[in-house]
Amino acid sequence: MRMVKKSWEMKVGSRKSEVGRWKSLLTAVLLTTYYLLLTTSRLSAGTSGTSGAQFLNVPVFARSSALGETYTGYADDAGVLDFNPAGLGNIFVNEIWLSYLSYFEDTSLQSFHVALPYRDFVIGLAGKYHNTKDMETDIYGAEKGNFNDTDIMIMPAFAYKIKPDFSVGCSVKSISQQLKDKKSSGVAADIGLFYRFFLQKVSVGAAVVNIGQDVKFDAESDPLPLALRIGGSWEMATKMMLLLEIVQPNDGSMKQRLGCEYQISEPLWLRIGWKINNRKFSDYTGLTCGFGLRYNKFCIDYAFVPHSDLGITHYVTTGIKFGKPLPLPKSKMQSLEGEEQSSPKDGETPSDPPADDTENSDEY
Repeated sequence: MRMVKKSWEMKVGSRKSEVGRWKSLLTAVLLTTYYLLLTTSRLSAGTSGTSGAQFLNVPVFARSSALGETYTGYADDAGVLDFNPAGLGNIFVNEIWLSYLSYFEDTSLQSFHVALPYRDFVIGLAGKYHNTKDMETDIYGAEKGNFNDTDIMIMPAFAYKIKPDFSVGCSVKSISQQLKDKKSSGVAADIGLFYRFFLQKVSVGAAVVNIGQDVKFDAESDPLPLALRIGGSWEMATKMMLLLEIVQPNDGSMKQRLGCEYQISEPLWLRIGWKINNRKFSDYTGLTCGFGLRYNKFCIDYAFVPHSDLGITHYVTTGIKFGKPLPLPKSKMQSLEGEEQSSPKDGETPSDPPADDTENSDEY
């Protein structure tokens, strides 16, 4: 009788725990959705071209740039920090990335991205440095000398896995700008959601980025480049990924982006993207392309992005993954096992059962 009572109490406790988790999930979704809608209502308040701190809108991560900046719903590395902090929840191993962008004329940008997962939490850190050489002239147009314009952003981030396939995240940006002898500083925040559907074939993400007060230089002020980003990714085949994204900024019309990644061989990935404006295929900001190489835990990515009459930009990113990875969620393990079964090794037949690996298939 006692054993029956104890078993019944355990079942009731398990159900209460499950109900509590779902309540927490529902509450997080409702609160975040409400804030997304509330913030989105502000996006139409700005005028085209009036936002300041535009360097925040320039991703330096080569992989995301080669894919047309379609990264909000494709959280495969720490580069997702530039788009959706909740995407950190899809990272299972420590990562460090360094990026360099050769921009227009004498302009360059550098950035770093770090992701450190631990159980249901993932800590992230990113930074961006923008440097531009400019020339000062007098009222007659005569040159007086050169000076540098600099922009710096430091961003700690945090993601929490409510479920193994669902995470929420936020980040805080410390912004510092210097225009000759004028300085400005401010704080902004990003919030987002990320969800992976069954078997990892489809992922979706949504984020509001650059939430904060206006950037001020003396008496002049400009709003931050606030934007709503919604994106998704679809694993069409074992070696091909299709990505899409919609961006609604506060100082312009809606933008659409497309991206595709294809694995040529074990170490080589090819990427292509298209950034489209105003829903017209004839009005585009440019095609993007690039490649990636993976060897063991080392990675290198390159992106080639033309900008019409402004010139061509080159992106380079190097990274390393280190430490013991976290156990993967069951849905991802099932996806990997399905891929192994669909492509049997030499000497095996498709009917051979997969090896038993219960240690890595445990849920959190």
